[in-house]
Amino acid sequence: MTVPSKCGLKQADTLRIEGLSMVALQEQAILPIELPDLTESVRAKLEALSAKGYQLPVGEFVARGLVDAYSLRIVII
Repeated sequence: MTVPSKCGLKQADTLRIEGLSMVALQEQAILPIELPDLTESVRAKLEALSAKGYQLPVGEFVARGLVDAYSLRIVII
């Protein structure tokens, strides 16, 4: 997943997905970050990652390229 630099997602440790909505969590507390709604196909891909025990790689970018990279757990409700 690509996100803009300093968007606040780096503070998160988990992405919780419920229906087509996604929220970022830090130690089970919801972070005030607006995330776009998912499509059915993207949700299916995230479910497959979660089922295999994988984490979602995240890259923070600026116009010149990658600034930071990290991984987030995925929880499907």
